[in-house]
Amino acid sequence: MREPFQWLEKELPIWVKKTLITKENADILLNMYKSERSENSKIPFIILAAFGSLLIGIGIISIFAYNWDELSRHVKGGAVILLLIISQCCAFWAKRYKPNSLAASEAVSIFWFLSFGCSLAVIGQVYNLDGNLNDLLRVLVLLSLPIMYLFNSRGVGILLFVPITFLMYTNIGELLAQMPKVPEIFFDTFLLFAWLLFYISHLKNNLRANSTIFLNLIFIIGVFLMLIPAIVPYYSHSFPILNITAFAAIFWILGVFLYGEKEKFYIRVFEILSKLAIFAILLVSCASKRLYNSYILSEEFFYPFIAVFIILFLLFCMYKRQRFDELMIPLSPLLLLAVFYFYMYDQAFLIFNIYILIGGLAMIVSAARKADIALANQGIILIAILIAIRFFDSDLSFLLKGCAFIVIGILFLILNVIMKKYIKDKR
Repeated sequence: MREPFQWLEKELPIWVKKTLITKENADILLNMYKSERSENSKIPFIILAAFGSLLIGIGIISIFAYNWDELSRHVKGGAVILLLIISQCCAFWAKRYKPNSLAASEAVSIFWFLSFGCSLAVIGQVYNLDGNLNDLLRVLVLLSLPIMYLFNSRGVGILLFVPITFLMYTNIGELLAQMPKVPEIFFDTFLLFAWLLFYISHLKNNLRANSTIFLNLIFIIGVFLMLIPAIVPYYSHSFPILNITAFAAIFWILGVFLYGEKEKFYIRVFEILSKLAIFAILLVSCASKRLYNSYILSEEFFYPFIAVFIILFLLFCMYKRQRFDELMIPLSPLLLLAVFYFYMYDQAFLIFNIYILIGGLAMIVSAARKADIALANQGIILIAILIAIRFFDSDLSFLLKGCAFIVIGILFLILNVIMKKYIKDKR
């Protein structure tokens, strides 16, 4: 981000002088990229401060745990009150004297969050309060949400999503087991929506910030864990590739709408993880016929799940036609659904191989047209893995397989060099 920003900083006065843009628009552009660069440059300090606060909090908890049996009830209660006072004094100091310091905000907010968690656990144990782990987590999340919003803390947001994920996982499991606890479901859903408002606000204001990468990562992993009871039904001992592929395709489409294809690859977390999952499932399906009888459907969630996917797929076809070169990603659940619905288990082996070959070739051709070397490498790697699977599955001797791999490897290297030269000339 640094070099492009410096280039823009030098070019903007020239553009204003040539009346290409107005002074006001130049200032808007400069401030927009300057704020993003400022946050990204402070990421190491933020991480160090947050990690330091986490260690301090864990250290305090460990000291209490070591001397726990020797402390009286009043001492334990007093220690909890003292810990809360210290954390709130730190919060006041950061808000009053360091309002623009992201590192201070993250450190203080994480320490305050850990103080709440420690205090709730101690009070519940010392005074033998009724309740279970889920009740403790609900109170912790409810009390910590204002901390997350007050300090705009990404660290607390990441930590909070862990108990929220656990609570929603429990609710969905109970719902599928037909033992739902309605008040708890509504309350946990409220907590989830309160967190989502913070997440959406962060996406809106800091879409390309490094902190967004961590939030996107925790979000996709958390949602997958929440839906495990629906994606992987408890009564099944097989691998539900259709459900997982549909889940991955949904997040891939969301990633396409969030970020353009010109964005840096590591920023597009949704696309990376979803694409890896779908490619892995398709390639494993090519290598093993045992998975073809593993299309397990959870009826309570399958049809709404597929309905969401189809709506997003239609939106993708309407508004993202420039990404049709990667159409094999969102088409994969539909292909798997067709194989399942029409009982094409005998033909599935051939269908998947042809599908991957055509999809890889489409990526390479489109990459040459758009001068996208990353997309070209994806297509080449996909076809190379497919060829490797087919060779290992063949009856050829190891000598012939080895020679064939060497020849094909050389051909791929030559193809890669030709593609790079072609794309470089085109640019």
